[in-house]
Amino acid sequence: MAERAAASLRSSLLLLAALVLIAAGGCGLFKGSGGQIEVVSLGDSPARLAGDLRSAIYRHHDANTATIVLSDLPLEDLVAGRFSDGRIICIDMHWRPKAGSTPLDRTATNCTVRQVLFSGEALGVYDGAGFLAPSTGAGEKSFAGSVSGATLRLAQSTETFADLLGAAELNGSFAAARNDAAVNQIAVRLNTEATRRLGRLFYVIGY
Repeated sequence: MAERAAASLRSSLLLLAALVLIAAGGCGLFKGSGGQIEVVSLGDSPARLAGDLRSAIYRHHDANTATIVLSDLPLEDLVAGRFSDGRIICIDMHWRPKAGSTPLDRTATNCTVRQVLFSGEALGVYDGAGFLAPSTGAGEKSFAGSVSGATLRLAQSTETFADLLGAAELNGSFAAARNDAAVNQIAVRLNTEATRRLGRLFYVIGY
């Protein structure tokens, strides 16, 4: 019990430290390589999680679908399966909005989102859906866009994970380089690690 309480406290402190970074980092629209995604809880005393996500790659399926992987962890660590304290955001675009024919409002959804938080051996996975507005075409060397109104809730976690966000909303922008092979490798590594920590088969990224 003492070890579990200590691990839960460590998880809380690490997430709080990440939340504190927001005051210094700002939350403007992302410019350049990578992404800037902000997650704000919907409670009475909202917690906020944000910061630059320097690793940003994507996998192309067809003109309408793509998988984007963003993280504050180094890309080489993600590919090698070295998951230290940090977060990974996986966005799956299921259809590409068409200018003039797609309702651009908060009720429209065309992407699913998963945010994975690592804290020591603790792991938390948040699920949700939102609207992805691309600014470039899927299949190009880089894929850029913004995600808005993605509601997230904790879907899976280890016993020692402390959920300080609760129900939350994700917004932000990204520019990801195309690297199908790296996304596929990260999928294998991340799914294996999530399965190990949760003690049951679990897919963060589809194959």
